[in-house]
Amino acid sequence: MKLFKSIILAVGMLSVFPFAQAQDSPAQGSLDMHLQVKNMHLWRGYAVTEAPMTGLNVAYINPSKTFKVGVWGGAGFNGDYREFDYYVAYNKGGFKFEVWDIFNFSPGMPTKLFDYDQKTTSHFIDVTLGYQFGKSFPLYLSASTIVYGRDLESIPSSLPGVGPRLGDNRYSTYVHAEYPVCNYNGYDLKLYLGGAFALAGQTQNFYASKSNIVATGFVVSKSLTIGSYTIPVSATALWNPELNSGNIQLAVDLF
Repeated sequence: MKLFKSIILAVGMLSVFPFAQAQDSPAQGSLDMHLQVKNMHLWRGYAVTEAPMTGLNVAYINPSKTFKVGVWGGAGFNGDYREFDYYVAYNKGGFKFEVWDIFNFSPGMPTKLFDYDQKTTSHFIDVTLGYQFGKSFPLYLSASTIVYGRDLESIPSSLPGVGPRLGDNRYSTYVHAEYPVCNYNGYDLKLYLGGAFALAGQTQNFYASKSNIVATGFVVSKSLTIGSYTIPVSATALWNPELNSGNIQLAVDLF
């Protein structure tokens, strides 16, 4: 769709324009680049890939550090997973608002980057609203809804030999809660819980065959010091009651 193509091009221009005006100027904000290596990639109850992968984030951050616009890309070491996303994020006073255009073009998925046709696209637009409570009660809550893209209802056909047809958008929503429990010998422990449902009322949603808990577990993180370098490392344990599955992810932030 022309509208979404225009939005994508505008986001790209926003991320480049401040640096064309004045490089390395605090008044113009800053450029951030972040590389992470994982043994696998977990996301909202899914094992997106079970192979080792890299995730690279490049973003512009405004001077007040409340607004960020950037791109994120993931790639599996064995070639089974590829993703390229655009996003904008706003954070202030504990509130977070993010819009992501998520494009998974792994083998077997549609690979046309600028295809935004609801019936054929591999994109989906995900909107998140979250709130971080204060230090005395550091609970974080968020809700993320897929507002456009490959989140359509699958309607079975009554005719023999005819496959299901695509129906309306399900507006699949993932709600998430996390809470830091303790710090022990430099290790931080955080618990989390996530559930999913279709906001439009359908039985199935993007994450599960019915409304259910799709992610629960804990995250243990620590910063390793190697010479003059500090490298954040985290381990995420995931249980998915809906899929009757579990995984553990190790992530290393190289820079």
